Amino acid sequence: MRIAEIVAEQRSLWGTAPRDWAEVAERENEPLFLRVLDAAGVAAGTRLLGIGCGSGLLRELAAARGADVAGLDITPELLEIARERVPAGDFRETDMSVLPFADGNFDVAEKPA
Repeated sequence: MRIAEIVAEQRSLWGTAPRDWAEVAERENEPLFLRVLDAAGVAAGTRLLGIGCGSGLLRELAAARGADVAGLDITPELLEIARERVPAGDFRETDMSVLPFADGNFDVAEKPA
């Protein structure tokens, strides 16, 4: 399967019920996200990039600590929610094989396993 086909399939799957994911399922990850932010030392002034950021809950939690956040995702519906959660964040629609930022722009980069 080519990358374009995989991206299209994933975009379709994740875009099916984005609010359900963001408001119900993703909230279950909040304790884990807080531990990740602690382990990464995310605090005021940290520049954090989320690769595959989804609906942006981890970025919302980081921004509440004073971090400057950005995120990349292939699903416009999830990015819309991320932008609502963190209006000052820089959220872009792209797949993780294309990083539209210069090297050294971020202190921490996070991506799905």
